[in-house]
Amino acid sequence: MQDPYALLAERLDYAPLPELLSILGRLMSPEEALLLLELPGQPDELVQRLTISPDALADRLADLVRRGLVFPTRKGVRPCRDVEELHALTLAVAEQYVPDGVLDLWKEFYEADWCRARGRMYAELKEPLLKVVPARRALANSTGNGDLLPDEDLERLLQSFEAISVSPCPCRRALRRCQGPLQVCLSFNRGAQYIIDRGIGASLSVDEALAITDLAEGSGLVHCLDTRFFLSMCNCCSDCCLILDPGLRYGTLKQALARSSYCASINTDACIGCEDCVGKCPFSAIRMLSTPSGEAVAVGDPEKCFGCGLCVPECPSGAIAMIPRGPDSGASLPDGYSE
Repeated sequence: MQDPYALLAERLDYAPLPELLSILGRLMSPEEALLLLELPGQPDELVQRLTISPDALADRLADLVRRGLVFPTRKGVRPCRDVEELHALTLAVAEQYVPDGVLDLWKEFYEADWCRARGRMYAELKEPLLKVVPARRALANSTGNGDLLPDEDLERLLQSFEAISVSPCPCRRALRRCQGPLQVCLSFNRGAQYIIDRGIGASLSVDEALAITDLAEGSGLVHCLDTRFFLSMCNCCSDCCLILDPGLRYGTLKQALARSSYCASINTDACIGCEDCVGKCPFSAIRMLSTPSGEAVAVGDPEKCFGCGLCVPECPSGAIAMIPRGPDSGASLPDGYSE
């Protein structure tokens, strides 16, 4: 009989690389892998196919749901569709359901092949997977922004959902390349209910959710909203995020991540040359230039800027503001400025 883990890798639409097979072997037993290969299916159908009692099947499936290996749908319990879903569901779980050593295995797999595969895959996307939502503090410190779009006004956006929950960030949990907080991935409506039902996170009020977004902004994390289904908002870093890191490495981020309708504008006359904004920008959209008098000032590149706003509250001189993105966003520098 063919290796069940190799068959699962095929179902996940990925080559049966040793690193991936090691992950699957750590996440589940061979018997559980065989059960996953029988899914999806309604309980009565599975009882017949697997010659198992209804109670025993229910117990097994409930355990697999808790561990993120399957999830219930109206058409019955089904396994993860791809590696990304497997990564997200099995790492956004309570601590006791993260198998020993599996974080290191995910990191090895990512560095060996998955990062490259994702970066190249983004080049083929017909529409972005996520959209940047500007930092709330950045817009509060800026003027002339007019009416915010509904999906760019964090408070109004969060007020629009019937349910909100928080869960651990799978990306930072696995890669551990930064010190950003883990409990910052927000889910909404049925996505939130799924997190709550699995015992991963509690229901949040709007104020509690806003406190988490404020924590994320203060930690240098970019708000990235799922605009296809509006079921989640990740708070991402360029060190660990499965969107930002591969997209930046392989030059395909603009295909995977939509920019906000704002960009950072820097008043070079007010800039004191501290360079705090340069280190804060996840997109390398700010660089230091020399003025004709030899002073160093920060200058933004609107083509690279995704409008996250993380640089604004970090500027001690108040030289940075968010402005609506438009034809004047990329105004040329005064004569005499140099690298």
